[in-house]
Amino acid sequence: MEQLYAALKPEFLSGNSVQALTQVLILGDEAPEATVRVLALRDAFRSRGIRLDKEYTLSSLGVLSLLPCDREAIVSDVSDTYEFLRTKKSFGNWSISKQELLLLSSALVAFKSVDDVKSGILTTTLSTSITNIVIAQQTAIAAAAAASAAAASSSS
Repeated sequence: MEQLYAALKPEFLSGNSVQALTQVLILGDEAPEATVRVLALRDAFRSRGIRLDKEYTLSSLGVLSLLPCDREAIVSDVSDTYEFLRTKKSFGNWSISKQELLLLSSALVAFKSVDDVKSGILTTTLSTSITNIVIAQQTAIAAAAAASAAAASSSS
């Protein structure tokens, strides 16, 4: 975990988020390749104008990097889900922030990918446990929700 943190800290601004990211990545048993996968996925999202490398969404970037799916498919799925949800009632700019909606979109894509793996549609190329991915995604959502609630309560 310390090696991952040292490798990723210069790439991201928030130290606490980088620590959460490394905790997610350690769940996958391929630590040396994890840094490369996360940075490649971050760059793929950035090329689409999507920033999953922010404080609340960084651990979700780690979860998505653990999925046994094509990088471009993940980026496309998250982007499409985000755009779809943004058009729905209660998901407008006034109701939910971009980072919160990206977090939700990432979770939905991760859960869909997990279901695809379970049903045999995808073959797993990573030695990542499906259970660990689900736990990591739930942890990322809980951490973001707690941070958001704390920020909201301190500002009032």
